[in-house]
Formats: sequence, structure tokens, C-alpha cells
Amino acid sequence: MAIQLENRLVPIQIRERIRKELEQFPTYRFMNEEDQKRYSGACSDFGFRDIKALNVPLGNFNLAKILFLNNNLGIRTACLPDLDLIKDNNTYTTWPILLKDNVKTPAVLIRSATDYNPETDYLAKQVSEIAEIKKFPCPFIIEGLKLKIDTMSPSGISFEKGERFKVIDAPDFAYENSRKPFSRVKPNYRIDWDIRNIPSNQIRTIVTRGFGLSTIYQSWCTLETGHRVSFLSLLYSEGRIWVIENAESEK
Repeated sequence: MAIQLENRLVPIQIRERIRKELEQFPTYRFMNEEDQKRYSGACSDFGFRDIKALNVPLGNFNLAKILFLNNNLGIRTACLPDLDLIKDNNTYTTWPILLKDNVKTPAVLIRSATDYNPETDYLAKQVSEIAEIKKFPCPFIIEGLKLKIDTMSPSGISFEKGERFKVIDAPDFAYENSRKPFSRVKPNYRIDWDIRNIPSNQIRTIVTRGFGLSTIYQSWCTLETGHRVSFLSLLYSEGRIWVIENAESEK
């Protein structure tokens, strides 16, 4: 849990040093009405006005909105390691409330260049080509996918490389680990399986599958790399978008 300085007798010199050190780290908050206005305006300005998958109001989200915010508009939202830091800064009693239903992250997980649903199959082929992945010795997490208009795509949009495009080996997300308990996801997307010192009511479980392209989302008790028929557009009305901002190290 975060340590509060307000009621502590800390000398001003130390307070100033702590303040400067804290400024190196991002802050987190919920997406607000101002963010939503920027999002809606950008969808129109960038030519996405008629894309149904992006017609998403405040308080709702899908993968298309999350990727557009991050890689088309530049509003960074929480990734899996960020969510663990949010958990660390709050008590476990408030953490389920903060995460509410689930949080979708601005990345996809790919295990093969094919999938059984036409939309996801089209996007899986495209992602494997963009990422130049010809073989799949392990799953890969892909960050930095920017949305583009694509009349060949079933949803009318697809992917291209954004400024922060990154391909990350993710062997811990393999199907063999599905239903396995864990404690946290590290910044390199390796999973800490050590649950010996974790209270039983704080242990989470990973749920994953063996092939295709998946979204990545987390609730207070599970981490899921799920597949949905409407890969980009499936709308969640219960959940949160965490905005990450003000990191001096990212400027």
C-alpha cells in the first residue's frame, strides 16, 4: 500500500527529495470526459467517423478504442505490469472495486497466423506479417498496433505499425499454463508463478488458449487471453480504462 506523507514529521529537505524522485514515475487515473471528447474528435478528424467499432461512449470500451487511444491519439492506457503497480498502491479490499469487471490492455497475443473466425483470421495473418513472425516457438505479445481504414477487413479497420511497435516473446502465456495460479506479471511480461507468500484470496489465475490471435484482459482474480467473435468491436459496459500519464522518464 502507498505510504502517505501528509501526517508524518518529515523534514522539508527529505520531502523535496522524495517529491523529485516520485516525479520520475507515471500517475494513473480513470479516463474522463475530456479524454472522451479528444477521442471522439480524433475519430472524426482521422476519418474513422463511420467505423462502428470505434463508436464507443465513455464508460464503455473495446479493443479498437484501447488501441486507438494509445497508438493513434497518444493517450497511454494501462498495460499488464501497470495494473500490478496499481494493485501495489491500493489495498486488496479496494483493488476489486478499482478494476471493477475487467481491464483490457493495449496489446494482442498471437500464437499462430490463423484463427477460426473470419475477422480474427484476417487480423492474425496481418499481425504475423507486420511482426515478421514466420514460426511460433512460443506466443508473442504485440504492442504498438495502430489502427487504419481497411475495406478488406470484416470490421473495416485493421493494423499497421505505430511509433511504439514492439514484439515480445511471451512463453509464459502458452496454453500449457492455462488455469495456473500466479502472483504478478513482470515488466518483460514474464509471469511470477511464486504464490507461497500471497494470501489465498489474492491469487490470480491465467486463462489462455493454444492458437490464434487474442485480446488480453484482466479482472481482479483472472488474467485472460480470450477470443471473441467480434475481436475489435466487442463492447464492454462494465470495466475501466486506466490512463497513465506525466512520466518524466517517458518524455
